[in-house]
Amino acid sequence: MHAFLVLKDSISLSEAKKSIASVLLATEQPKYWHTIDAIPLMDSSKVDVQHLKKLCQKRTH
Repeated sequence: MHAFLVLKDSISLSEAKKSIASVLLATEQPKYWHTIDAIPLMDSSKVDVQHLKKLCQKRTH
């Protein structure tokens, strides 16, 4: 599972992981973590899932 995070300046990736770990079981936690500047949107304002999939392929291969 992949997680895409848009972090505020005051929060680090490790802090975000700790926070998420406090509410999700280990088996529910993402295996791959990606920080991005913004969630990509299509013209219809829906999340551009295809763009996120491309990011996954680039970063895990």
